[in-house]
Amino acid sequence: MRWFVLVALAALGVGCSTGKVYTLKMVTYYPPKMEHKLPAKVKVAVLAGRRSGVREGVAEQVARRVERWLQRDPRYSIIERELLKEIVAEKELAETGLLDRQAELTAKAKMKGVDALILVEVSNYSAKRVKITKHEKKVERSSLIVPFVYRSGKKTKVGMIPIVGRKEKIVAVHYYGVKAQISATVRMVNVATAEVIATESETGSYTSPLVKERPPEESETEALLLAVDNCIAKFLENITWTGVEEKFVLSKARNDAWRRGNSLASEGVYDMALEAFKQALTDPALQTEPSCLAALHYNIGLVYEAMGDYANAEEAYRQALGLAQAATYAKALTRLKKKRERGATVNPPEGFQR
Repeated sequence: MRWFVLVALAALGVGCSTGKVYTLKMVTYYPPKMEHKLPAKVKVAVLAGRRSGVREGVAEQVARRVERWLQRDPRYSIIERELLKEIVAEKELAETGLLDRQAELTAKAKMKGVDALILVEVSNYSAKRVKITKHEKKVERSSLIVPFVYRSGKKTKVGMIPIVGRKEKIVAVHYYGVKAQISATVRMVNVATAEVIATESETGSYTSPLVKERPPEESETEALLLAVDNCIAKFLENITWTGVEEKFVLSKARNDAWRRGNSLASEGVYDMALEAFKQALTDPALQTEPSCLAALHYNIGLVYEAMGDYANAEEAYRQALGLAQAATYAKALTRLKKKRERGATVNPPEGFQR
């Protein structure tokens, strides 16, 4: 009898064993904040606008920096410099300002097949070397040899005793660095409608690490470029899709089909994982365990979410929550609701269509 009980417990342990912990990874893409649509392949012209309190050529330098950032994204096509000069002369920009001639610029850009204008204005562009004094503790050590006389038998000898001294004092230590800052306003204009579809005023800054040596003059230019990059990055968050990687732990398997579904889902084979999970639902042993059924429906919801099928994912999460009131299932529904409100997707479109 005792032997039978041990075998039964061992079998039960094998049947309920958790085994490997499987995780599901997905990348969710969030659309830009602007509401207006543009073509899938956006042809843009980046123009320097009026300057205020900054030296000549700074806005043009920042505009070219914006171009280099946009060239990294295959959804943008930057027009050539020669074509840009045909749209508007740089001398006219400096003399009259860009905003006063926005309608004329839009008309000329439309004739050249440009989809959007990006207008860059710079109001602050500065860099300075900074000096910071810190008071630090400095330890000075000194040693002194002191002679002494002693007798060894009938002889008198002279010995030496080293005496080590330690003295602490507070000293001023100078550190140097470079601090750069830029304030810019970037506007994106839809050429077809002449509407401003994105506007962002940002301040980018950069402070170099402090060192004990005076930085060279070139470090100011380098710091300014890094500050410009920080400013541009903030603006591009409004006009580009942002990918966020998410990781979820799949509920632990209770039968072979469930375990196979977890393995397939963790490998990204979602269609076969769904088939395995649906097969696991037919297991009679699970029908009397609502918590297990809820966990299985949660896994199904995760797979649908990773596939971008938010409607079926929501239904699966609601079934899980109906079977077991767990915080994980409620959070999944809240997360899914926010994604749908923001227009998030698993595979981002090539352009700005939402």
